[in-house]
Amino acid sequence: MAFDFKKEYKEYYLPPQKPQIVNIPTMQYVAVRGKGDPNEEGGAYKDAVGVLYAVSYTIKMSKMGDHRINGYFDYVVPPLEGFWWQEGVNGFDYSDKSSLNWISAIRLPDFVTQEDFDWAVAEATRKKKIDCSHAELLKITEGECVQIMHLGSYDDEPASVALMDDFLKANHYINDLIPTRLHHEIYLSDPRKTAVEKLKTVIRHPVKIIPSIIPATTSDLPEILTLQYLAYQSEAALFGTKDIPPLRQTLDEVVKEFEEGTILKLVINNNLIIGSIRAKESNGTVYIGKLMVHPDYQKHGYGTMLLNEIEKYYPSKRYELFTSTRSTNNIRLYQKKGYKEFARKAVDGELEFVFMEKFSS
Repeated sequence: MAFDFKKEYKEYYLPPQKPQIVNIPTMQYVAVRGKGDPNEEGGAYKDAVGVLYAVSYTIKMSKMGDHRINGYFDYVVPPLEGFWWQEGVNGFDYSDKSSLNWISAIRLPDFVTQEDFDWAVAEATRKKKIDCSHAELLKITEGECVQIMHLGSYDDEPASVALMDDFLKANHYINDLIPTRLHHEIYLSDPRKTAVEKLKTVIRHPVKIIPSIIPATTSDLPEILTLQYLAYQSEAALFGTKDIPPLRQTLDEVVKEFEEGTILKLVINNNLIIGSIRAKESNGTVYIGKLMVHPDYQKHGYGTMLLNEIEKYYPSKRYELFTSTRSTNNIRLYQKKGYKEFARKAVDGELEFVFMEKFSS
């Protein structure tokens, strides 16, 4: 029996008609990018759909020809999907379809390599007599999302999106619609054969948890130190050694920093600490350090939130911090927040610190 992604991964393709949180792993697709109203007759979207099915069925039916794909198994071609966004729009505006940017896609099994994909594009172009050269093999990792099964017209989707938004508010989440995380739809019904009121569409939005940033207590310090050891592994990897100051720090030293300054914690669900930052004021300068976010929650803007909060905690001051010259991501973050380099200090043959400052306006 052919492998059916919809049946084997029901949690991704058959959600209930009420919102739920789901964690979506990396998947690969045959994809075509475009812009404009998907309902336009003879438009780019309808052409793209034709290309997707041509390439998808060429791969599926490769078993009937001379091209052999390593690890191939027979499968049901998954449903059509779409990733959508609009430039300059926060969220998704259903009223202006002409401004839509889209990635139309169909999931492919993991056994499809770039070489296999290139063969399928060429073969589909030759056999179907359509240009498939603009199709791409695309991998997307959506991560944590909210999704719902929408039943009915595509034009009525805002009602289902509103249900998702209400669900997020009640469960301390927010939408995380950014250029790399998009409004996503999976079309389970063929609109040519299905009554409008019976159309089934999975609607999915990327999300992130709303954190709280509050002062740490002494009882939090062991957990924060454990987080520090975890968060600074990437820094250690930059130098090829774990013998760096944040990984050598003891609990007694953290307690001393707590007594002499401020330690903030970033918490989610049931007081789980996923980030922290420290600061100490001396002679009008606030010395900021140990900005950290758990690796599983990085690249969600939490580092920026922590930095903003510690500055609010010490308003109208000069702020100073430092990082290693190899920590380019940290340097970019600090520069975006208005910090400027004013000194460098070599610690040893491998480690050099860059010192940065900012004056509050």
